[in-house]
Amino acid sequence: MTIKKPSHESARVHLTVFGQSRPVDVRVRRGPAQLADLVRPARAITEAIAAASVEHVEAEGRRVTCAKGCASCCRQVVPISLIEAVALAKVVDDMPRPERDRVKARFAAALGRLEELRLLPTGQRGRSALVGRAGDSVALWREVSQRYFDARIACPFLVNEVCSIYAERPVVCREYLVTSPPSGCDVLGNHVEAVPRPVRMTEVLGEVLDQYTDLGARAIPLVLALEWAAAYGAELAGEHDGAALFEALIVHASVDEGG
Repeated sequence: MTIKKPSHESARVHLTVFGQSRPVDVRVRRGPAQLADLVRPARAITEAIAAASVEHVEAEGRRVTCAKGCASCCRQVVPISLIEAVALAKVVDDMPRPERDRVKARFAAALGRLEELRLLPTGQRGRSALVGRAGDSVALWREVSQRYFDARIACPFLVNEVCSIYAERPVVCREYLVTSPPSGCDVLGNHVEAVPRPVRMTEVLGEVLDQYTDLGARAIPLVLALEWAAAYGAELAGEHDGAALFEALIVHASVDEGG
């Protein structure tokens, strides 16, 4: 008889959020692992932090106003880590063919619209960033974010104003919550009261990526995820020690790991 060792094991992460300790149990890949194996523990940690943040604002007398069908934020530029781009590409590849074809068609239509708006260069492979006219990086981000939002380009995963991959949605979508009236989200800018984000997991995953690769870029607009993953996703396919990857995630997120 051959006894197969489990490929995952449980780990307990101790979060300190707003001065309170919060233990979170996550599943960690043991043995050889890829960077994309960090996505699930990153989601679990993100959701625990978001829950603590919601409790914090509710203790102050505020209430989260985000609800199913409220999708203005799904028409913003959504930055995701390159690690998540690879994971999302696999989600799409694993869909039944009719659904996969529809999703890919929506991605293609969005990229075509961005090219029309000259927010995306043409004739390039594996594009990873939008382009604009502003000079410095802060002004450029504001410009492309506003032009993107004004064009009302919906996330390719948005169907009937609902996320069609809700369980697989990026960490930034799990973090971004507001307590202001939903009508404020119809205008891009300082019109919303956002729930605090003590840890920005997209940035954490980007820091881990830097530690294990020399790609340079850390994040990408979600709308470019499939194109980038098709061109460069193989560069994230190398195997590393699963425990070491998880430790890097914990270190960059500045949370404590227990037994």
